[in-house]
Amino acid sequence: MKIENIDISKTIEAAKKQIAFDKSLSPALRSTFELLILVINLMATRFQTNSSNSSKPPSQDPNRLRKTRTDKGLKRDKKSKADKLVILDQLYKKLKHLMKLKRF
Repeated sequence: MKIENIDISKTIEAAKKQIAFDKSLSPALRSTFELLILVINLMATRFQTNSSNSSKPPSQDPNRLRKTRTDKGLKRDKKSKADKLVILDQLYKKLKHLMKLKRF
């Protein structure tokens, strides 16, 4: 598996060989390194899991990125064109009425 052009499997194998080759490591340090390698391997595997290769469906996957309504393109203007025309018509009538009042 590769993450950002780093072959994780090869890197882990190389680290395991270096740990096995270095005899000066204490058993505690060797065990710690092996445990860290295991954790890194699990995290890398988890990093590559998504809803298409997971056993959980997308609706049940708590780690998926959820799209908001605006991301889906469902956001729309609250007023329709007809509503806007009605408002413009009302404003026009009020303006016309105010202009008549100012004529004397």
